[in-house]
Amino acid sequence: MNLGNKIVLVGPTSGGKTTFAKKLARYLKISHTELDDLFWKPDWQVSENDEFRLKLNEVTLKDKWIVDGNYSMHHDLTIKRADTVIWLDYPLHTITYRVIKRSLKRTITREPLWNNNRESIRRMFTKDSIILFAIRSYKKKRYDNLSIIKNADLKHIKWIIIKNKREEREFWKNLKN
Repeated sequence: MNLGNKIVLVGPTSGGKTTFAKKLARYLKISHTELDDLFWKPDWQVSENDEFRLKLNEVTLKDKWIVDGNYSMHHDLTIKRADTVIWLDYPLHTITYRVIKRSLKRTITREPLWNNNRESIRRMFTKDSIILFAIRSYKKKRYDNLSIIKNADLKHIKWIIIKNKREEREFWKNLKN
């Protein structure tokens, strides 16, 4: 299976994008960048748009790269430059289970995220909750990806849509053959 040298992983929050991208980067021996790592600053501060675009542009001007994340405002720097987009399109009930499990684990273990940010029980029950964000943004992200696939200007991009664990296992099996 030829994926090219420029690969984007998209999908819902807690869809497994980073885990998948890291594994793919190791297999293909291509550098991986998590877009959240470029976007988030310490103390949950966000990067200014120009600053984020500059960092993202630097990554996607290289000859080989894998990035994961949605950031639809910046598809001109990611998807439009990609050879392949892999969309992890798992159902909402799967995503909801994963985001709750992941957030609880990170809260208990105090696992650091981007720029040493950490999830907390208090944050889980605020308007900034990653759980609420995952549920609220699910439909919009699906709609956005479906719209991009239909865009005539982007027909040169190979799309791989993975909807469940069976399809994910099949992807890895086909990649190795």
